[in-house]
Amino acid sequence: MGELDNTPAISSYGPVVSTNVGLFAFNKNGTPRWNLPRSSRAGNNYSPTIGNDDLVYWQNLDTLLIVDDGVIIAKYEFSQTDIGYQPPR
Repeated sequence: MGELDNTPAISSYGPVVSTNVGLFAFNKNGTPRWNLPRSSRAGNNYSPTIGNDDLVYWQNLDTLLIVDDGVIIAKYEFSQTDIGYQPPR
């Protein structure tokens, strides 16, 4: 499963955790539910967030995934300039 690298989120079915190798969800009894591999372009993955709709929102430096029970239902890619990144001078 890899090393836990951020704070887990709790969904209606159980915890969702981000690790150095991907995103993992577990049932309340601790059994695996689903997982998504970490993007090879990922820099730092942030903690997953659970919406009121029980969807998982997970982003890294250039991608936001919206996940419904292990299925990616939306993927938004953006560049560092889209988020106001300014290179050092």
